[in-house]
Amino acid sequence: MRGGLRGTVRMGCPALIGARLGTQGLPHVDLPAILGRFHESHPQVVIRLRGATGGSTAQLVEVVGGGLDLALVGTIERPAGIRLFPLGSVRCCLVCSGHNPLAGATSVTLADLAHETFVDFPVGWGIRTLVDRAFALAGVVRDVPFEAADQASALALVRNNLGVAFLPREGSETPETAVVDVTGVDLDLSVALATPADRSPSPVTAALVHAILAAAGDATAT
Repeated sequence: MRGGLRGTVRMGCPALIGARLGTQGLPHVDLPAILGRFHESHPQVVIRLRGATGGSTAQLVEVVGGGLDLALVGTIERPAGIRLFPLGSVRCCLVCSGHNPLAGATSVTLADLAHETFVDFPVGWGIRTLVDRAFALAGVVRDVPFEAADQASALALVRNNLGVAFLPREGSETPETAVVDVTGVDLDLSVALATPADRSPSPVTAALVHAILAAAGDATAT
């Protein structure tokens, strides 16, 4: 069917994991490169890529409701009505300014962070959900006065010592920041392609899903 596909595919993509996926345990997926190759092979397919202003939670709702054909999401659970094609997981670490006293630590626990100020993603984003749940289970209340919609913005706030953040190690190690492992808690965020569970994807959507999974290596739907 090379070159013969026609139609439109609407894809959701959070900014944090939308470009390159290559952190611990996660296959390297260069989404822009994949989309470029797909467009070259199927020039009559229109791809509408939408950012996740409401995070993965909002995009999963859109997939179920028919507003999106598929979405690249970070999630710690599988919502009803969603079929997930796992791509791997991202491990989050504590990132702080090099001037923060925690910068010299080999590891920390959530209890060690009770008095820290946090930079985080908005409510509904995968990492925010993961971290909020971890602190709730640990019985630790944290202060999150700063929110950022992408990793670069979060790092800028951290570098200026406005707070600490939980971010993937890749892309967070800079001369001005320190990355510290967090012990005693699971901070792995699953990354997957999400499609509706109650209806078959269109031929163009199925072809794009196949192209992304092929680039990431073998993966099976759950």
